[in-house]
Amino acid sequence: MRHARSSSVDDVLWLSPRLRDADQRELAAASSRPEEALSNGLHDSLICKTICNDQGEPVAMYGVAPGPEPLIGHPWLLGSDKLVDVSLTFLRESSGAVKSLHEAGPFPLLLNYAASFNKLHISWLLWCGFSLGKTIDVNGTPFTGFYRIQDV
Repeated sequence: MRHARSSSVDDVLWLSPRLRDADQRELAAASSRPEEALSNGLHDSLICKTICNDQGEPVAMYGVAPGPEPLIGHPWLLGSDKLVDVSLTFLRESSGAVKSLHEAGPFPLLLNYAASFNKLHISWLLWCGFSLGKTIDVNGTPFTGFYRIQDV
């Protein structure tokens, strides 16, 4: 992404108190805090990028972390309400960003879960070519599985 760069600890500290309400609620349902989730994403991911607005402020972080299963990557994205500042560029360049997540491992399969109430997140995932899978219960909150198989 044009507005994306490698993430840093400063990005975690800037973005964690500014996450979208839906992202904060999703993390709380999974028993995680924003700073903890972003820090884990920074340290555990093979790719971790920060999306910035035109003022250089971090508006989202995303990445892909390996799991215990070979060839499966676990993508994630957490953002602030200011992600709308770069929404056209974000949407236009999402396809290339997702492709880079596949290539990071390489991960022919990307797989994770999103809180079912996080409609904006789920809409974006569908836009990027992910499919929806089964729904599971996480601490009383439904989470919808999503996955994407790499284009051959």
